Amino acid sequence: MTFEAELLVPAHGLPIKGTERINRVLGDLAHVLKPWLLRLWNS
Repeated sequence: MTFEAELLVPAHGLPIKGTERINRVLGDLAHVLKPWLLRLWNS
């Protein structure tokens, strides 16, 4: 028996199933946070 990974995203409260979708969400989050973190680090 296998289980798909599940992630609860607080913004909309809907579960996102599947590793591809989780990777996409984390990639989008990293894309948004990277410039902010770089500014914070360099200040």
